Parts: sequence; structure tokens; C-alpha cells
Amino acid sequence: MAIEIYTDGSYDPRTKQFSYAVIVMNGEEVIDTIVDKQLDTTGACQHMGEITAIIEAVKYAREKDCKSIIFTDSTHAFNIVDRGIVKSKRPVYKEYLNFMNENKQYYELDYVEGHGNSNGNKLANKEAQKILNSYDAEGEDKIPFCEDHFHCKGAYIKIIDKLLELIEDEHMGMRNEAIKILSKDNDKFKYILKRF
Repeated sequence: MAIEIYTDGSYDPRTKQFSYAVIVMNGEEVIDTIVDKQLDTTGACQHMGEITAIIEAVKYAREKDCKSIIFTDSTHAFNIVDRGIVKSKRPVYKEYLNFMNENKQYYELDYVEGHGNSNGNKLANKEAQKILNSYDAEGEDKIPFCEDHFHCKGAYIKIIDKLLELIEDEHMGMRNEAIKILSKDNDKFKYILKRF
């Protein structure tokens, strides 16, 4: 009987770190979890977490000497294996395809819609995010507030907190005032606020 393994990856463009999560399940029960984060030296960014998670899932099945059904929500990672074609010139994708071809006896790769109804996929996503956002051994936050990057988690949190304070005043001009206060003439902050 094949084991079910859910995979996901995440990426932080500020630190250039990617993370991955491998969740081994038996029905709704989690049997094993593998998570890690690393510095991306390939330039593959988000895809690096996704393909590393799949590779680690295959390694897990190989170590157990069993067949697995591996679920991914990455169309890119799935299509490389499904079609057997690498269009990118980055070596990491060719290495990924070669590894998957060499270990075909250990897996069946299935696509699952991201953020859908799959509990395994949701858990893999949560664990990948959790490890990416974790603290290092010295307790330094890996997601610091960053005033010049609109993808910054800290920036979102500070903006939301400030907006909640301002929303209490129901004056119609408060939104524009919020933009003025928070943007500090920074177009990226204005971009964030328009997304709320």
C-alpha cells in the first residue's frame, strides 16, 4: 500500500531563503513531518522550496522502500515531471527531473489545488510558512520590519495595527490620512494600502 505525502514550499525574497515541508499521512493522521529552510543559491526562488519538498518526499519513500503518492500544489514542479521537459536554463530543474526519473519506482506525483480542501496540503503550507518565519538560535527574528519592501510581513502587521487605530475615527478622510501617515512618501506603502 502506498503512503500519502503532502509537500509544499515557501520563499522569502528579502532573505533569499526558501523553506519546505513534507507531511506523511495515513488518512487524517500525521505519521511524520520533515521541515527545513535554506539559502537559495540557484535563483529558483519559490520553486526551490517546492521541488526540494518533492525530492525529500521521494527520499523518504526510498528509505522506507515503499511506493508513495506525493501531492504538490506547484504546477511548475508537477509539469516538469509529468511532461519530462525542462525549459529553464537553470541546472537545478534538470537535476530535479533527473532525480525523479531515477526514482520512479518510489512515487506517483499528483497535483492538488493549493489552499483548497486538502487538509494535508493545508498542513504542509502551514509548516513551510512556520519554519520560514521561525527564529534562529540566538532569537533574532528572521522577518524583521523592512520599510523598503512591500512583501515584508512586518510591514503588513505594522500597517494593519495603525489602520485599526485610525478606523475607530469614522471621519471620511481618515483613509487618506492613513495613507499620508504611513506612506512617508513611499510608493510601496501606498501600494500595500490599496491592496486592503
